[in-house]
Amino acid sequence: MAGEYLLRRYGNGIHVTYHDLKDPAVRARSSAFLTDLSQQGWALPTVLVDGEMAQQGYLDLSSLVAVVARKLEGPPTKCVKGR
Repeated sequence: MAGEYLLRRYGNGIHVTYHDLKDPAVRARSSAFLTDLSQQGWALPTVLVDGEMAQQGYLDLSSLVAVVARKLEGPPTKCVKGR
């Protein structure tokens, strides 16, 4: 649902991958990732943006949209006022 919303909002500007860990085949393919999550003390659901943890233990769509927007905008630019 969140992935669908992000795709509607940003279109081809993003790529969303969802891994349903309730599926045994997905869980088996993701065992190294799950071990890493456990060692870092992260909780599910875990949301990564550009490989960096953005949320863990919950999903807040408005915060996630803000993270994605910042990533798409790039680094902030400094505004200099003229005299």
